[in-house]
Amino acid sequence: MIQVRHIFVLLLIPTLACIQLACSSVEEAPLATGGVLGAIDSRLVGDWTGTIDGSMGPADLLLELSSEGFISAEVSMNLYCPFTGSWGLRNNKFSASGTDECDGTRLSLSAPFSMDSLIGTWNAASGYSGSFAVGRN
Repeated sequence: MIQVRHIFVLLLIPTLACIQLACSSVEEAPLATGGVLGAIDSRLVGDWTGTIDGSMGPADLLLELSSEGFISAEVSMNLYCPFTGSWGLRNNKFSASGTDECDGTRLSLSAPFSMDSLIGTWNAASGYSGSFAVGRN
């Protein structure tokens, strides 16, 4: 009986080592759950450029999405204020919310999820709203 236990242990050790090796070599999943507004997909992290349109007319838009779930936006026309906030994915939808840097007005962006472009709408607590369309850089 003792010899059978030793053989079992000797067979078990290499098996556990193989399982550990296999688990440690698996690629990291692109989705993380740390986002305030939903999952953060690492494939979306980076700069997105395009346009924003609304009550004040069209302007160029640069969105920067961070891997920590932060978003910042710069707009070429000073009638639209830059803003910072959070972003995430939930129910196959991109969403972001934050405050503008002019007077702290709350605003949000929403778009169907896509790896290549985000085309959606924005709304501000001040009552202004419009559309935006950005693509990957």
